[in-house]
Amino acid sequence: MNTICVGIPDAWNFYHKREYCAQLAQLPAVRTIEGTTAQLLRDPAVTALVFAPQPGQLFLPLMQALEAGKHVFCDKCISLTAAQIKTLYACAASNRLQLAFEFPFLHRPIFHVAQSYLASGLLGTVHSAYLRNAHNGLAAGTLPPQFLSDPHGVLYDIGIHPFYMALALFGTPDSVTARAVLTPDGALHTCHALLGMPRQVITCESSYCSAESGFSLQLYGDRACLRAEVRGGALHTICVPEQVTSKGNAYFAKTTESADKSDLAVWVDAILTDRAQDPAQAAFAIQAASLTETVYGAVRTQ
Repeated sequence: MNTICVGIPDAWNFYHKREYCAQLAQLPAVRTIEGTTAQLLRDPAVTALVFAPQPGQLFLPLMQALEAGKHVFCDKCISLTAAQIKTLYACAASNRLQLAFEFPFLHRPIFHVAQSYLASGLLGTVHSAYLRNAHNGLAAGTLPPQFLSDPHGVLYDIGIHPFYMALALFGTPDSVTARAVLTPDGALHTCHALLGMPRQVITCESSYCSAESGFSLQLYGDRACLRAEVRGGALHTICVPEQVTSKGNAYFAKTTESADKSDLAVWVDAILTDRAQDPAQAAFAIQAASLTETVYGAVRTQ
């Protein structure tokens, strides 16, 4: 079996560093090595790099890694513009390298439940949806201050999850409006965005000042509504009207029995099999960055 050596540079986001190291440890064809970005770029044994860097300091190390011939994996597309992501993917494609960003909620039961209900027609025509990701870190005084050091604030962190889920479920919005609440120092800690789709209106909410933690998703159809919530990483509640419960439960069971491979595992598989970069993956990352840019622009001009 082919093996690869994955370098883990010094990480600003230690939570994700631990998470990535644990995932890589479960993959038999991978060995890992830690060090500074400069050390790992110079090491010819290192095939790929996994980044969890500080926002605002992301583009340069990713480009350096790709130019050094290393495959790259990164925590979301935090604080990257769509133009920067296009440049990174162009560099990866020209060097036949795998570049990937993590969009973890697309591999979780709550997304598959929503996707299945939409495809089944059980809800009828869905004209509105609500996606919320929030916790009380700032309100409780437990949020590390560096999470507000980037001007994007909550948008670069937990705020991007509702955006890319809305893209995956409903497509690209044709209009975006947003409002935000800032700390006295100007850090963005709460944001509500309204995404106008061709057939739906989607509300995306994120906050560091919520007494209730968790991710919640609501789909409002003309036949029925789906309400689902995640707490502690697991699907906690699911609620549909009685008339669709039996059919709905069948979809629920089917979508929660099997787990997708993580974005990280898919990236490793692509490296081991020497596949070409997936253009759909690149297009989605560019869309997600573009939407975050648009919401941030709307917030800063409010």
